[in-house]
Amino acid sequence: MAWHFRNAEKEVKTTLMAKAKEVYNRHGFDVLTVSKRFENVPSGRDRGDACIYILRSLFGLDWEERVNVKPS
Repeated sequence: MAWHFRNAEKEVKTTLMAKAKEVYNRHGFDVLTVSKRFENVPSGRDRGDACIYILRSLFGLDWEERVNVKPS
């Protein structure tokens, strides 16, 4: 999962990034900082597995039936 922060104000971005990294590290996620975004992946998993894991954790095993993705 990638978090994009290019449009965030610097003070907000710094605070949110620190908190997010703390939470992800506490739960065993690796955090990769890339240009204007950071990505988090559970240790030992690839990005696809990581996305499915997070969606199941947040929305349940039937997330595919309950979550709609709409382009912005």
